[in-house]
Amino acid sequence: MDSLITRLDKTYRYLYGRFLVEDKKDFAKKIGVSASYLSDAFADRNRKLTINLLEKIADKFPTIINKEYMRTGEGSVEIDSRETRPHFSDLPAAAGFMAGTGQSPNGESREFFPLFGNYSYSVEIRGNSMLPDIHSGDIAFCEILNDKNDVKLGEVYLVDTNEGAAIKVIAKEGKKDITLHSFNPEYNDYKVSKEDILRIARVIGITRKL
Repeated sequence: MDSLITRLDKTYRYLYGRFLVEDKKDFAKKIGVSASYLSDAFADRNRKLTINLLEKIADKFPTIINKEYMRTGEGSVEIDSRETRPHFSDLPAAAGFMAGTGQSPNGESREFFPLFGNYSYSVEIRGNSMLPDIHSGDIAFCEILNDKNDVKLGEVYLVDTNEGAAIKVIAKEGKKDITLHSFNPEYNDYKVSKEDILRIARVIGITRKL
């Protein structure tokens, strides 16, 4: 049986990973509590983490969140327990320039692909800026970072900003920006302000159509 804090955390991760909430502030707004109230619940302080709160969350997402799980900690957080993940195939510039997921991505659900562990979503890449390692048409499997600052230099990420999304290597990190690098030498490095970043997801695997 999952504890109350585990149920709350799993629910938030589930909703966040499927783009149903933007962040914890948005989560609080959508379930009808203050950000400070939710912060107390996540920290399990001031008696804010209760079954009533978990049931309230289920009631706000009645076709998505399994209320029985919220009550008992048994079973799956989602109502449909089939293992699926969001997939995005309409990001025409995910590997080339900034014009991708932005505020309102259009996706579909696809069967979970277990090879890459508990990834958040998959995306079809278009463009040639990440050649020769990543080709247009490849499928990237991405794990959303809960902390946008928890990045490792030299690794590949999908960086989603106010201006769109791009799959790049994070080459440098400053106090106010990060530098994105393409494998293809025809593309120059460029900086993105941290204030403009909505989400960062680590690319944990790539598959290629044969």
